[in-house]
Amino acid sequence: MDKRKMLLLGAILGLFVFVKESNRATAVCYSECSINTESHTFSESQMNDLLSGLQITVDGVGDNAITWYRPKTLSPTGTNISIGYCYFTVKNGLAEDLRLRIQYRVKKGVTFRKLLFYIDKEVFEFVPLACYTANDIDGYNVEWYDEVVSTQSDKKMVQALAHAQKATVKFVGKEFHFEDTIQPARIADFEKIITAFEVLGGKL
Repeated sequence: MDKRKMLLLGAILGLFVFVKESNRATAVCYSECSINTESHTFSESQMNDLLSGLQITVDGVGDNAITWYRPKTLSPTGTNISIGYCYFTVKNGLAEDLRLRIQYRVKKGVTFRKLLFYIDKEVFEFVPLACYTANDIDGYNVEWYDEVVSTQSDKKMVQALAHAQKATVKFVGKEFHFEDTIQPARIADFEKIITAFEVLGGKL
């Protein structure tokens, strides 16, 4: 191997070590340092209080590990209830892929085409890309949407939900409409998840 190739290989290896150590340092900072974002400043104890209200699970090991953050109020299966919530993943020390899951349990399949969120004095329209369906053990149909929060409108909507005083959602189907109140406990779940997402490096 000539000198130029050796120097190039050494530079690549050095960059790999730098990136790996930077990620490790970032992860350590989350547990040992004050955490600052544009809208939050958290000490270690405050961060522990925030995370104690979340359901945290890990898939994989080492550099391939993915940590999932969901509301702690969810049931283990999560398919036998009507609910809406956000969740996200942390990979290599940074939050990403904030998702919105909305599901509804009905006796007869409806396949809702869109949802209207009435949040305080604002109205947001959410049009899912796909609807998934399943049957539970009691003979009910469960319909759900599970999508990355990607558009500016959807980002504004989940932020509004996290700070809402009052919120309702209207499921709009071809022949059937249904409106439901988003309970304060669910609004609190949105606030915890959005706050944790931003504190752990996620961007909205």
